[in-house]
Amino acid sequence: MEGYTGTYDGNPHPITVSGGSGGKIWYSVDNTNWQETMPTRTSAGYGDVYVKIEGDNNHNNKACGYRRITLEKKAVTITANAQTVNYGTAITKAIDKITANGLVSGHNITAITLTQSTTNVTTTGTITPSAATIKSGTTDVTSNYNITYQTGTLTIKAVAPTVTITMSGEKYSDGYKSGAVGRVTCTSSDGISSFTTTPEGTSVSNSQIDVKFITPGTSRSVTGTCTSTSGLKTTKTFTYKIYKYSADSSCGVSSYSYRGTCSCTKGTGTLVADYPSCNSTIYNAGGCYKYCTGRGYGDGAGSCTRSANYKKCYHT
Repeated sequence: MEGYTGTYDGNPHPITVSGGSGGKIWYSVDNTNWQETMPTRTSAGYGDVYVKIEGDNNHNNKACGYRRITLEKKAVTITANAQTVNYGTAITKAIDKITANGLVSGHNITAITLTQSTTNVTTTGTITPSAATIKSGTTDVTSNYNITYQTGTLTIKAVAPTVTITMSGEKYSDGYKSGAVGRVTCTSSDGISSFTTTPEGTSVSNSQIDVKFITPGTSRSVTGTCTSTSGLKTTKTFTYKIYKYSADSSCGVSSYSYRGTCSCTKGTGTLVADYPSCNSTIYNAGGCYKYCTGRGYGDGAGSCTRSANYKKCYHT
């Protein structure tokens, strides 16, 4: 009898039994349960096969001992393919972004994890593969492999900077009260070489400038220009309506308009007539009356309300 030692290849492997004649050969993998069919081993690892001979009229029973089947794990190397992406874009984490060497014919990688070393601009980053799943058809055979993972090169290219603005101050439905401040921000993938605004503002940091909108008008603008360390440049303009403000309840001149809103809460019951408070002329000023129907109900539970800034007026 001879055992078997080899490397996993997806095929079954038996021990070798030869010589002798007569009687019947029995096999067991636990020295307790016996069968006439010789056991084999397919997966990596080891197992013992026990052998005995059942004698006949001319031969005695004989226990022949056991032999071991040993299959070493098969070596496979999985390498991440090189990838080049723009700053802000993640790498592609698909199976076709790796290369595998050493798989048994017919076996495939069905899952892989790819981890990038950085999200910053670089030409020397790495992509690390891990946690591969290898299958033969639908059967997971990963445990039969000794997997070596190799990194791939990651290149992240700089992109043009972005210029954004955040407004603060009293906001109207279509603009801002005079004195509102726009904080203009430059975001760059590889550092900022220069950053300016027109009109000039107050520098908060090398990436932020505050610009105050003072002069009323229907089209007041600020333009931010940012250049990255690599020389990529972005210019963006932001335009707003800026209004002059008055607290005069009559708004003073015809070019002013009321700000704020009115609302009318209706009671429950049968509609009978206009609700008196909703007919008051103070609610009708500046077109506010349209928000209040002026209709009440028989139980008199309706009411009209104004927002706190109703008497604030503006004009451009």
